[in-house]
Amino acid sequence: MVIDILLQVGLMLVSVFMFLLMHNIPQKAFARFRAYRSRSETQAKRHFVLGAQLFSQAQAQAQANNKDAAMALAKSAAEEADKAIAINPKDAAAHILKALALDLQLTLLGLSRIYKLRALIQPLLKSRAAYELSYLILSLTRLTNFSGDSRMPVQGFRTSALDSFDVALSPMAAKSLSNAERGDALFKRAKLKVDMSSKGERIDSAIADLVESVKLRIDNAKAYCFLAECYEKKGMVVEAKSAYEESTKVQPEPMTSAAAIEALKRLSL
Repeated sequence: MVIDILLQVGLMLVSVFMFLLMHNIPQKAFARFRAYRSRSETQAKRHFVLGAQLFSQAQAQAQANNKDAAMALAKSAAEEADKAIAINPKDAAAHILKALALDLQLTLLGLSRIYKLRALIQPLLKSRAAYELSYLILSLTRLTNFSGDSRMPVQGFRTSALDSFDVALSPMAAKSLSNAERGDALFKRAKLKVDMSSKGERIDSAIADLVESVKLRIDNAKAYCFLAECYEKKGMVVEAKSAYEESTKVQPEPMTSAAAIEALKRLSL
């Protein structure tokens, strides 16, 4: 009895399978799925490309000292990156774009604070000392909760940017990055970690990122210099000197090379 029932069920399944195969239903379903996936990937790429263009424009406006325009463009770039992430969360490039856009917004907020301080102090001092004092005040107040011209906490920008880098460098998304891109992302994440460390609690994590970064991209002199600075903060003089020496061997920018040479002289005293 049981065997008869099983045979009938088996014959029914075979009949259904043959019917589907004769009418190409599995192939049609798979083709539709691929078409839907292709459209989704195209939309995600469209948002990413638009976001990258907006970010490039934001950088240009920031260099031209047009802070308001740069801020608006950076916000739009972050929004486009969010749209790309919503469609394809495994694309590391979109997460990195979002992190860079947020970091640029943070930089622009800091510049805005400097200019406001200069405007307040300059009429009083009437000298270049006003500019130096404004930078000093900014360095003392850089850990305040709000930026002064935005409702979003400065720490919120850093945390969101760090989260984006974490996702981009996760096993799920990192496969889409080249070694050089991963190295750059690790370097930028390390800088964020140090900026967020008021008492040096993230230095060890930043050093781990930087060590991996210079392995993946050995020509990044800035990464070597920043690694050396982190070693100095930890009191690891030998490691710091080695990192500074490496930075001078990879044909860096003149300013980076000069800073590394000066640091080596200081550590050799």
